[in-house]
Amino acid sequence: MMDVPDAIADTLAKLERAAVTAGFVLSADGRVSEADAATLLGIAAGTMRNWRNSRAPVPFYKAGGRVTYRLSDLAVFIEKSREDW
Repeated sequence: MMDVPDAIADTLAKLERAAVTAGFVLSADGRVSEADAATLLGIAAGTMRNWRNSRAPVPFYKAGGRVTYRLSDLAVFIEKSREDW
């Protein structure tokens, strides 16, 4: 079994490939829009908004009214959510 840091790195690489393949706009520091982050996680964008407005399990950035998520934070969230660690 892969350890957590390796699993996070592997998941990050997969998220980056998926974002590029889907044609998502990826910032220089690896951030995507809230809608794109939701798509990558396989959840509704409304769920991301609800999380952000309540418990925010994934760190987010808000500038000029635009909310973005760093792919590395999504990878950490995915791997830390695993039940078998």
